[in-house]
Amino acid sequence: MNTAAQEMNVATQDMRDYAFYSTGLVGIGTVLLLITLWLTWQANRAAVAAVEVTRDIGMKQVRAYIGVKAMKCEWERPGDKLTLTLSVKNSGQTPAYGVSMRQTIAFGPKPLNESLSVMDDGLTNGGELGASHEYHWPYASQIVMSQELIDGIEKGTHAIWFSGLITYKDVWGKRRETRIRLSMGSAEQLRFKQMGADDEGNSAT
Repeated sequence: MNTAAQEMNVATQDMRDYAFYSTGLVGIGTVLLLITLWLTWQANRAAVAAVEVTRDIGMKQVRAYIGVKAMKCEWERPGDKLTLTLSVKNSGQTPAYGVSMRQTIAFGPKPLNESLSVMDDGLTNGGELGASHEYHWPYASQIVMSQELIDGIEKGTHAIWFSGLITYKDVWGKRRETRIRLSMGSAEQLRFKQMGADDEGNSAT
């Protein structure tokens, strides 16, 4: 009888030990599974991020970029009104859509005492600008090129400022803009009848 009881006790102890170890192994397996799932999730997140970065780089490489090439100033003689031709180029690999520009112009003694941030001098629509294509915007200003203004520009005491905001959409429909700030305020610029970029007011998105 004692032998049978002892055997039952041993069997019961073995079953408890088995259950304990089995539970422990299941717990360890569950922890390892959770770790594996977490690592897989992290790897998927990294893969998605890498795809997004690659896509963003690809979009930046082929999207439209509109920038200024030159601003030509024209007048025949003192007393004539100034006319301008702004040359812009899409240096991207895809077209720019709905290209338009607002602009304003000012002149007077240096430095400029008024803000040119408000584009209130009309809207010019250039339509679509294809990849690597140029567009030449004519602009008839109301500025009279008086002898006094011409002499002031030559001496470097006066200048003419042009500010513009070019807006367009890229091939993905995202709105882009190019802000330009140009001026003619030196004898060299006067001689070539061209404006150059100012130190401030030029940016692009």
